[in-house]
Amino acid sequence: MASDYALKIEPNGLLTIKNLKVINFDFVNQIVQLDNEMNQLQAQVGSWEADISDHQQDVVVIQQELTRQQHFRGYFLTIQEIYNLPNAADGDYAYSAEDLQEYIYDSQSPQSIKWVQSGHTVPDQLAPASDSLPLVDGTATAGISNEYSRGDHKHPINVSTTLPEKDSSTGNVGTQTTLARSDHQHPLQFSSNIPVTDSTTGSYGSSTDYALSNHSHPINVETNAGNIPKPDGQGDNGTSTHYARNDHIHPLSVSVVDPLPDGVATAGVANTYARSDHVHPLSVSSAVPIKDTINGVVGTQTTFARSDHAHPL
Repeated sequence: MASDYALKIEPNGLLTIKNLKVINFDFVNQIVQLDNEMNQLQAQVGSWEADISDHQQDVVVIQQELTRQQHFRGYFLTIQEIYNLPNAADGDYAYSAEDLQEYIYDSQSPQSIKWVQSGHTVPDQLAPASDSLPLVDGTATAGISNEYSRGDHKHPINVSTTLPEKDSSTGNVGTQTTLARSDHQHPLQFSSNIPVTDSTTGSYGSSTDYALSNHSHPINVETNAGNIPKPDGQGDNGTSTHYARNDHIHPLSVSVVDPLPDGVATAGVANTYARSDHVHPLSVSSAVPIKDTINGVVGTQTTFARSDHAHPL
């Protein structure tokens, strides 16, 4: 039955069918379906070719921008700074803040200065604004970002979250890179020990703590009731390290010996005082007064004559 139908591929690539009477129409439907799928594939290929063309254009733009960035020499305050740039090459360009103009280096320029105005004004913004969070202040660094900070940007609070330390006698510069809050408080640097009593030599101390404003030193007075104040007598600056209470009383330093009769004057050696109501014994003679003489006599007696005495005739 091979002669009942035939398939033939034409030179132009088309598939022709002979003797359609004996062709199975299911096979024809498959051929039609394949043809439709081929058309869809061709449409997709056309779309991909368009995408490739768009990407090629994007690549060209990127290459041009990279070339511009490679030739960008910077933003300068004055035009003269641009003129003085070393190793300038064709295509190099720079921005001047002096006249807000773009300058391009052209080695073929007939002018002696090869930097010429391009006719383009300096853009208002040379780099994009950064969307990154600002860094915490710390060790200073110039940075490497080419983006600007927005005018309303805020840096994170760079404060310490640890309790402040107590003050010390030597002090410390510290190593922290964080700041202290304005309402921070240092722990109280005071002593919980009882203050010491005063001493004769004194001491500046070695403690690094402060004394509370209402502190009190132990009473530095004699607490032994047996150590009563000494009687007054021969002067002595003493060796005790205690103070005398303001209501202290010295024992009486008076003599319990009968006063001596008046007689030959003497300074005395006793360390006691005489009571204010003391009475010296009478120092009068018990002998009969002697007779008066023509020449008189001074006498050697240390006793006095009674006021009612009488000499013999």
